Amino acid sequence: MRDNRLDVIRGLAVILITISHTNPGPVLNAQFGHYYISYFFFNFADVFVAFSGLVCGIVYRKAAEREGAPAVIRKGFIRAAQLFLYNALAFAGVLLIVALFNSIGVHTKHHDLGGAPWAQAFMGTVFLYAPIEFFNILNFYILLLGILPFFILAQLRFRWTILISGALYLGYEAFRFLTRTQGDAGTFFASPVAWQFLFFGAVCIGMYYTRVRDALPPLNRTIGPILLYFLVTHFMRDQSWIVHNFSDKYDLGFLRIVDLVLVCYLIDRLVPPDVKITAPVVQSMAAVGANSLFCFSVSLMLCYLASNVLTLVDGHRAVYLVVLLCEIFAFLALGNLLRRNEGFRRLTQIRWVEKLFPAGRSSVPGKTFPSASVRSQSR
Repeated sequence: MRDNRLDVIRGLAVILITISHTNPGPVLNAQFGHYYISYFFFNFADVFVAFSGLVCGIVYRKAAEREGAPAVIRKGFIRAAQLFLYNALAFAGVLLIVALFNSIGVHTKHHDLGGAPWAQAFMGTVFLYAPIEFFNILNFYILLLGILPFFILAQLRFRWTILISGALYLGYEAFRFLTRTQGDAGTFFASPVAWQFLFFGAVCIGMYYTRVRDALPPLNRTIGPILLYFLVTHFMRDQSWIVHNFSDKYDLGFLRIVDLVLVCYLIDRLVPPDVKITAPVVQSMAAVGANSLFCFSVSLMLCYLASNVLTLVDGHRAVYLVVLLCEIFAFLALGNLLRRNEGFRRLTQIRWVEKLFPAGRSSVPGKTFPSASVRSQSR
């Protein structure tokens, strides 16, 4: 059964990624900074990647148990190819948007082609490097999806596989700590090493989701320490040296991962996994989360469109808030369309990519991975 909570959270993350990356005009940017509205998870990209990894861990583990290694590898390649096409679609849309606004004299600080030729921009998309900001981390996610099936299979055989990912991240952080210069800012969001650990760590939790849930203590024993942790790390940031408020000021980017784990725990204990969604708004967010790859490409196009519009009407705070509300309503409308229109949903899922990776014969008995329940009974 599909966990509706994960879809709602991923849908909410996609919406808030768009809002937090919508850049105000130069006047508002000078007055309030790039992130005009402060969010709990800074820009929600970490939430999207973590919960996507969690879902992948659950789904790919079941595929390995039912169909075996070939089906897992095929599934990973299909998703990577689909994301590549979504990225190409988003990049083409952004090129048109930016070129249109550049032609009328609008050049935003973060959303500009920077004089890159069209041929270079196209080749950048093909070879997974975009000359426009924010695209390269999405391209790295394509590579993670290609590696994912092999990580799943290795983790099922060797439980210590995740330690390789963690060692890479800790080694990278140690290297940065030893070589950093005065005033060197943290680079958690720009570091592929940090992203891979965040993603594969969430995948590993998803693979053993039921066992992790059963092993966690009840909420009444942990709510006090959790509230104290968030109080110190988020609401006493001006008085506490250990607090970074997700800015990497003190090179404590790993606390993002701690926060995500705690939030997952709170959600799991407060909301049952089989809760039925009845509110239309929440249903629309769940539809966005269930089609997160397509909606993420829409998020990029909408973000660039809104940022360029705000440059034209710079200096008006009310207009900025109206644009943010329009982005929210646009995604809710998209989610409602995905939920109600089966034909449109199938079109956005580009299922024809599956034909490029034909399924082999059904797995030979004994080639699948036994489920956790089967292993426990055998013991």
